[in-house]
Amino acid sequence: MTKKGKTILIVVIVAFIALSVGMSMFFETNYACGKLCHEMTPYYNTWAESSHAHVNCHECHSWPGFGGFFKTKLVGLEESIKHFTGNYATPIQGEPVIERCIECHEDYREIKETEEIRVDHAMHADLGIDCMACHAGMVHGHNGEGEVTPSHDSCNSCHDTDNYENCSKCHKW
Repeated sequence: MTKKGKTILIVVIVAFIALSVGMSMFFETNYACGKLCHEMTPYYNTWAESSHAHVNCHECHSWPGFGGFFKTKLVGLEESIKHFTGNYATPIQGEPVIERCIECHEDYREIKETEEIRVDHAMHADLGIDCMACHAGMVHGHNGEGEVTPSHDSCNSCHDTDNYENCSKCHKW
């Protein structure tokens, strides 16, 4: 290979790497996911109005670590293919990665109650119940309608919330 050929090959490789890194960084932005993919618009809008608007979407919807980087990229590639082929289901199902919840809410085991409700988060965690069992739809809602809080239905999946004699176990009056 000539010196000119080697130079061209090196330039092509460097350009490919730079383009790949640039695209990877771009597709980790809220704009790329929320504005370029029309099916994500309601989710982007509800995120922008939510208590999590200060958090980059990628911080919740990616796996941590070096291996997680590649897993996230593979899922992103799969989602891009679904977008371009129009082969995606609605509502969009994109639960956050639980390890990411804990990165910000690391003291979640200590959350015991609010002014209105008592919930022993440590007990639920010890039972292996993940955050989304109760907090699904927290940021975007279940169909992109906006933030929702845990409901009696989510509690009722494990507890008998129809027994009104037990209300004071969870609710402060």
